[in-house]
Amino acid sequence: MKKNEKRGIIISLSIIIMGLVGVIYTAIMKDSVDNSSSMYSLGLTYLIVGLMLILYFIRLSKNKKKSDEQENIYMDERIQSNRDKSFALTFKIIIWISVITDFVVTFFCRQYQEYASSLNLFTGFSILVYLIVYYFVSKNN
Repeated sequence: MKKNEKRGIIISLSIIIMGLVGVIYTAIMKDSVDNSSSMYSLGLTYLIVGLMLILYFIRLSKNKKKSDEQENIYMDERIQSNRDKSFALTFKIIIWISVITDFVVTFFCRQYQEYASSLNLFTGFSILVYLIVYYFVSKNN
């Protein structure tokens, strides 16, 4: 079993555990949790996705040809470059939407000040994480 397949199975197991925790928690605390049906369905969704991913990685580990093709795709520089660019662009879009929404809520919607403070915290934390990751990535290159 290759490194990527082991990592995929570990991630799948963590998703399954999150789903089980969500399903069990809502089953036990059904009366005291608001929107318990939506929390239950979210946990169930995580559980199903985790199981599907585990089955995918087990099937992939048993088929040597398919596993090699998948690793070649994963290691292709063009695909890695496209993936990195799309992650960066998505992050920039999310940050700008957060900043614009935060500005509008802070200055024009006074009745939603608690949402504005949460959005401020999210935007600031996202930018801080970006700067820390950028520092370590540029240090390694």
